[in-house]
Amino acid sequence: MKRIQHTTLILLGMIFLSAGAVGQEEHPAEKYGWGFVNFGTPSFGWDIYRNSFYGIPVDSSTSWFTAPFDKLFYDLAFETTLADPSGTGGGAGNCFGLSILSLMINNYGGYKGFCAPTIQYTETDMNGAPTTPGLLRAINIMHGHQISLAFIESVIEQVNGGHSFDAAYAVTRATQDIAREGPVIVSVTKGVLPTGGGHAIIGYAVENRGGGKYWLKVVDPNRIWADTSANHRGWYTSDSNNVYVDGHHWSFSMAGAPVPWPCDQVDSVTCNPAPGSGNLTIFPISVAGPTSRTPSSLGLGVTQLLTKVFIMNKEGALRGRILQVHDAKGKRLFADSSIYKVDWDSSTGMRAMVPFYPMAAPPNGVLWPFELYFHKGQLNDASVDFSTGEGEAEIVAGDNRGYVRIWCNEPNVSARLRYSGLGGAAPTVIVENTSKSITVDVELLVPIQPGTTNRVWRLKNVQIPAGREEGIKLSVDLYGGTTVHGLSSRVSQLSYEQLSLNSGKNFVAESIDLIPAESLQVGSSDWVERKGKAGE
Repeated sequence: MKRIQHTTLILLGMIFLSAGAVGQEEHPAEKYGWGFVNFGTPSFGWDIYRNSFYGIPVDSSTSWFTAPFDKLFYDLAFETTLADPSGTGGGAGNCFGLSILSLMINNYGGYKGFCAPTIQYTETDMNGAPTTPGLLRAINIMHGHQISLAFIESVIEQVNGGHSFDAAYAVTRATQDIAREGPVIVSVTKGVLPTGGGHAIIGYAVENRGGGKYWLKVVDPNRIWADTSANHRGWYTSDSNNVYVDGHHWSFSMAGAPVPWPCDQVDSVTCNPAPGSGNLTIFPISVAGPTSRTPSSLGLGVTQLLTKVFIMNKEGALRGRILQVHDAKGKRLFADSSIYKVDWDSSTGMRAMVPFYPMAAPPNGVLWPFELYFHKGQLNDASVDFSTGEGEAEIVAGDNRGYVRIWCNEPNVSARLRYSGLGGAAPTVIVENTSKSITVDVELLVPIQPGTTNRVWRLKNVQIPAGREEGIKLSVDLYGGTTVHGLSSRVSQLSYEQLSLNSGKNFVAESIDLIPAESLQVGSSDWVERKGKAGE
C-alpha cells in the first residue's frame, strides 16, 4: 500500500510540473533566438563561398577554368564587399545566416552539428562573433544562401508584377507558408535603392487585427531574448515584435534606426518614412534552407540559368548604378529607373530581371558600393546603360558560359555597354559614350570547352570621345581572330590567353600595341606566345 501511495505522489508531482510548464509557455524569441546578437564578418573566405552552394570548385585556382564567373563574382563582390560594404572591418551583419540556421536547427532538432535550443550558444569574442567551434562558419555559409539559385528564383517570382511592394500579398504568402511549413524568413528592405540593403528576420505567426491591418509576428536577430533589457526582451514582452501591415503598406522598426522602414534613403544620412516604397518578401524553409546551386552554375539548363549584371565602385566611391537594360527584343528592365520601378508590362518590360537587395544593412547609413541584377535565363544579347557615380567603376555581365567586364576610370560618367553572342564562339562588345570623354578597359571571356577551357581577350587604355555613338567595338572568334573598331587618339594594348585545366593547352600571348585606326584586325597567326602563367 505504501508503495502504491508513493507512486501516486510521483505521478501527481509530474502532472503538477507539467501543468506549470504549460503555464509558462516558451516565447518564440526564446525558441528561435540566439544567445548573442547579430554580428559582422569582415570577409568570407573561399571555403564559405564553395560550401554555400553546390558546384563550386574546392580549389579557387581552378575556378577560372571551371566556373569563371563565380570566381569573378567572388573576387569582386562576395569576399569582402558583401561582408563589409563600408570597408571598416566591422562587417554588415549575418541576419540571414542567423535566421535560416535557427530555423533549420529547430526544424530538424539539429543542423550542421548544432542542436536546439539556439539560445544556449552565448559565448562570443570581442567583436561579438560566436566562439563555439564551427558555429561562425556555419552561420556564414547559411548567410550565402541568399544568392542561391532557388532563393533568387523565389525573389523573381515575388518581385514579378510588383508583388514585393504589396504588403497584402506578403500577408497571404506568409499565412500559407507558415501553415504549410512553419516559421518563414521575412525580408524587408530599407527602400527602393538596392544599395540601401535589407534585413532578414523570422516570421512565426500572422495576427488579423481587423480593418485590413495585420501583425506579422517576428523574431529579430538584432534583438535577443537572452538580453533582459527593454530594447531586447522588452521588445517581445511589450508585444512590439511586429511587421505592421495596413492594407498594401507595411512598416518595421529596425533596431537603432531613427525612423521605421521603409524610408526614402537618398544619401548616407537622410531617411524619411515612405510607405509603399520597400520590399516585403517571404521565404519558406524549403526555399531558403537547403544548399542549392549558384545562379550561374554550368550544371543548369538554359531556362534555369540566371545571368548576372552588376556594377561596382572602387576605392570607397559610391553611387555607381545600372540605369537601364534592354534585351535583344528591345524590352526594358525599368519603367522608371529613378525609383527602380521594374517594368512588368508584357508589351514593354523584360519581365525576367530583378535587382538584388542584400540582406544585411550597411552600418551607419552608408550605401552598398555595388548593384546586382539577376535575369532568369541566358541574356546573350543586351544593352546596359550605366553611371559610374563618384569614382572608378566596373560593370560585368554574364555567367559561367562567358562574360564581359568593363573598367571605366572616370567619375560621373554615363555610358552604354552593348554586347551580342555572349557565351558563344564569336561575341561582340561595344562601349558607347553618352556624356564626357572616358577611358575604358574591356575584358571578354569566351568558352571553348565549357567547364575546362576558356579564352580571354583584354583591351586596355581605350579612349572614347564624348558623344561618340559607337565608341569602341571588339569582335573575336573561336580561333583567336580579333577585330577592333573605333580606336581614336591613343595607343591601346590588346592581349589574349587561353586558360585550361589541361596545362599543356594553356597559351599566353604577347600584348600587342594597337595604333589609332578606324578598324584593326589581328589574325590567329599574329599572336606570339610569351613565357608566363595563364591566369596571371
